[in-house]
Amino acid sequence: MSHWITDTRASKRFPVYTRSNASDVLPDPISPLGASLAFVPGTMEGWRDGNVRNGSVLEGEVHAEGFNPVCGFFNGFFYVNASVVRLFGVRAGVGAEPIDLAFFGTRPDTPPYVPHPDDPNETVAKQLTDRANWALTITEYPELEESKRIAKEIRAKRPNLAEASDAVKKLSDNLDRMLLGDDDKFAKMVQKTDAALEAFNMAMANINDVMGDPQARANLKQTLNSLPDVIADLRNTVQGIGETVDTADRNLRNLEGLTKPLGERGAGMVAQIDATIGRLDEVLQQAVFFTKALNESDGTLGKLVRDPRVYEDLAAAAANVKSLSRELRPIVDDIRVFSDKIARHPEQLGVRGALDRRPGLK
Repeated sequence: MSHWITDTRASKRFPVYTRSNASDVLPDPISPLGASLAFVPGTMEGWRDGNVRNGSVLEGEVHAEGFNPVCGFFNGFFYVNASVVRLFGVRAGVGAEPIDLAFFGTRPDTPPYVPHPDDPNETVAKQLTDRANWALTITEYPELEESKRIAKEIRAKRPNLAEASDAVKKLSDNLDRMLLGDDDKFAKMVQKTDAALEAFNMAMANINDVMGDPQARANLKQTLNSLPDVIADLRNTVQGIGETVDTADRNLRNLEGLTKPLGERGAGMVAQIDATIGRLDEVLQQAVFFTKALNESDGTLGKLVRDPRVYEDLAAAAANVKSLSRELRPIVDDIRVFSDKIARHPEQLGVRGALDRRPGLK
């Protein structure tokens, strides 16, 4: 195996890694959870920052390659970077040999130290000297005391483990009663779950039968392709309904404008209609009376309508009047001429003038 999921990158600036001392810390391969949760983001980052703070390496040196080079995982196993540890001995003035002896002992297969041009560094050497003097002479360490205070505060606030143990035991007892006791609720729940899974499997089988048919897939694809047109038609339909509703609303407002005056004048109009109906009733009564008079044979109108002799007498009288009118017309004409003459020539009054048929002056 050349790579494991927890493995990190190997440094080219600090190329030598060793299991010495690291095997005491993690003799077995690291678990993915342990690597991702604790070692890579916690222990390894702290190890790097410790080297920077004690002055053995510069911060730019450990960040130059874009990852943490002071230790790593290879094939699941934890390794310490021997090149970084040797650099501490070189810059502290003791050299790499004492470091190799401490780590590797007298093993003949120990990789030799290969000096790097950047290994000697007077600035870093002074930092290491100052740091060593500080560590040997300091009597108080405020940062350590603060860390101890925070740890005690966290310990005081943590849950009571005994109470937590009792809660876990109670939960375990409840689970035992539910799973192993006489109560069949869990068995019923399992049966319902089995039934639900069976129904789900049947549904998926039906879906597979439908979707496995090429024609069904083609129809479904065609339906999905036509869906935008259907939505557009639906949108137009909804818009048309909206316009229809607006039109209906306008018509109702117009109708309201017509009916409102009728409602305001309703009482007067009803009174006028009532009076008109009264007069119409009176006219109908008179028409009934007139019709009754016509139907009665003893009345004048009845005789006029029903007695033929009355009709014949009236017809004869009318004929006589017509004949008399024809006979009187010449006489009337003569009288009109005579009157005109007298009016224009009064001197002609006499027998001679009356017999003179000359026309008067117009």
